[in-house]
Amino acid sequence: MVRAAVLESGRTLTAEAVVNAAGTWAPDLACAAGITLPVEPMRRYVHDVETTADLGDLPFIKDVAGLAVHPRLQGLSVGVVDFDHPGGEDFTIDDAYYSRTVAPALAGRLPGCGQTTVTSTRAGLYDQNRFDGNMIIGNWPGHLDNFHLASGFSGHGLMHALGVGRALTELILHGDYTTLDLHRLNYQRIIDNHPYPEHGIR
Repeated sequence: MVRAAVLESGRTLTAEAVVNAAGTWAPDLACAAGITLPVEPMRRYVHDVETTADLGDLPFIKDVAGLAVHPRLQGLSVGVVDFDHPGGEDFTIDDAYYSRTVAPALAGRLPGCGQTTVTSTRAGLYDQNRFDGNMIIGNWPGHLDNFHLASGFSGHGLMHALGVGRALTELILHGDYTTLDLHRLNYQRIIDNHPYPEHGIR
């Protein structure tokens, strides 16, 4: 059981339940509780793009090849994840990545987008679950019943946040999921070496 958390300031917080939702820093916190997480930071680019076509009504699109695109300002926000990039806190920008990888993927998915021009590129980090690419949620039953994980979302954390918040609330208050059964995404699958990979959206 985890009884308390000591903050960097030296302040101690006691709690009946602890949730580790620290993103790319989650493995360090989990390690302090004796849990090994197969999660690491992975660089991901977001490109702001101007287009010659009016795509303001375009919905958010995410495909199986890792392309993500949605309207932003007067153009598009576009990205293609490089899943082979080594893990680590790398914020360097490869200026040729858009023309080499993203532009062909965008043209193939949206041939009506017209000519595109990159106006800016930002680098951020996924909390990438290298085990199976899916979230790790819940506790480690029989070992750390009150230490709960919400980690390894591999870029989907914002989309899953409301459902995960509800699920963890149910688990903490009732001892089990009552709305959606998320047991297949728990930490035990890591221990048992039973991957539950995401086959649709990466």
